[in-house]
Amino acid sequence: MGRLRSLALAFSTVAAATAVFGAAGYFGGHLFIDRQNRSQLHQLNQFVLGRAELEVDFAFIALGDLVEVGAAGCDPAALVQMRRQVYLRSTVKDIRVIDSAGRSRCAAFPEMLELDTVVNPADASPARNSRIRLFRIAHHAASALGVLWQIIPDFSLVAVLNTDALLFDVLPPELQGKSAVRLTLPTGEIVAEFSPRRSSQAPLGDTIAFQAQSERYPLATQLNVDAAALGAWNKGLEIQILAGAAALGLAFGVLLARLIVRRKTFLSEIDDALAAGEFRPFAQPVFSLSTGAITGCEILARWVRPDGIEVSPYRFIELAEETGRIRPLTQALMREALADLQQLLHSDGNFTVAFNISPKHFLSDGFVEEVCDLVARSNVAPGQIVFEITERQQVVDLATGAGLIKRLADREMRVAIDDAGTGHNGLSYLQRLGAQIMKIDKFFVDAIEFDYSARVLVEMLVRVAHQLGMTTIAEGIERPEQASWLSEIGVDQGQGFLVSPALPIPDFLSLVTARAAEADRSQTADRLVQVA
Repeated sequence: MGRLRSLALAFSTVAAATAVFGAAGYFGGHLFIDRQNRSQLHQLNQFVLGRAELEVDFAFIALGDLVEVGAAGCDPAALVQMRRQVYLRSTVKDIRVIDSAGRSRCAAFPEMLELDTVVNPADASPARNSRIRLFRIAHHAASALGVLWQIIPDFSLVAVLNTDALLFDVLPPELQGKSAVRLTLPTGEIVAEFSPRRSSQAPLGDTIAFQAQSERYPLATQLNVDAAALGAWNKGLEIQILAGAAALGLAFGVLLARLIVRRKTFLSEIDDALAAGEFRPFAQPVFSLSTGAITGCEILARWVRPDGIEVSPYRFIELAEETGRIRPLTQALMREALADLQQLLHSDGNFTVAFNISPKHFLSDGFVEEVCDLVARSNVAPGQIVFEITERQQVVDLATGAGLIKRLADREMRVAIDDAGTGHNGLSYLQRLGAQIMKIDKFFVDAIEFDYSARVLVEMLVRVAHQLGMTTIAEGIERPEQASWLSEIGVDQGQGFLVSPALPIPDFLSLVTARAAEADRSQTADRLVQVA
């Protein structure tokens, strides 16, 4: 049944991730493609305007060339030069000379266009260069653009541009029957157009417009695209994005499902291990730095599977704290450890046992009553119990924490601050909580032999602890030189591999017995020497 639930959870996670990514891909792809389509059409509209400006530039250059060679007239030589410019400029269809009334006096190719009256130069739209004006020319039911350069008040040159051809090949094939492009003057007159109406196709429905205005010439372009056609444009890319997003969601869902199922499975294993009593208390000795005698121990959680394999605490402690399982785990360790150490605790009233408590567990409702009841049931003296507040989390409510420590002290139980001087455990933290024991982190103990600043910090911590009436314990002692120096600066007790790593409680009891017997033999030998 558990396996089926895990499979169902994995499947639902994969399905949900695929659906979420797919939906995001659908809507995101739709927005992306719509934005890209609009950006592309805006650029096409700008391109149309740029092309129109370029053709006006060519017309302006052609007229300028005529003025420069003195061919701005109607004599045969001038007409030859006008025809030459028409041949050179593909979009210039004719060049004409007009008078102030707009009547054509002569033309390079008078037979090409029937233009008896062009326009009153004063009515044409001026460009940024005030001598250049643009106007619409109607011929054969179509439109052309006139570029006028006024030479003198009574005399102007006009280049006639056929602009419709500029627009035929701009739009993508998918939109050519569903779009209209217009080039207009400030008067609203259309001088070039390409639209379904002109190509004998159905008129446009609701459209989306893109507009652009020239900064140099009195020209504007407008591109109208059928909204439905724009929505369908590049639709195939939207499907590809959707498929890619769904595939990514599937891959993400598989990874997430593996993590969730693995975590859930591991939590189930922790629950099963709690029920089976696989979490065992191991004891690491705490010893006097002045005498070397073992004066207590710290209980550490070890997960020992039925096959004898140990699971590292780094794998389960943090997860147990996050999920609230640390509370029953700690309770089980306390019950077993106090039961196994009961005889030792009864025989030595000064011997202490320390248990690690997470700040979240420590601040939880009923903690004091919980541990007091457990200690009473174990039939050991409360004064032999120490609770070490671990550094993995901060005691966020210092006032409540200090109150709990006071309540425990009233019942003769003590609290130690683990890893003092690191993480959250600064001096203000120590002073405000009012704990009775300070534990100096292994980091500083390792550094005291070669780092002067570490020595100064340890000395400061010891002075502060003694001024606050706290007992000091140094962790991670591995060499006699470390123990000697720590003893010299006033550290009270030590803990570390110098004496022993954490041991199963039967092995720890054997170690305590052996050390006590060795101490007795040493004392006996000393007395014999004194007698002799």
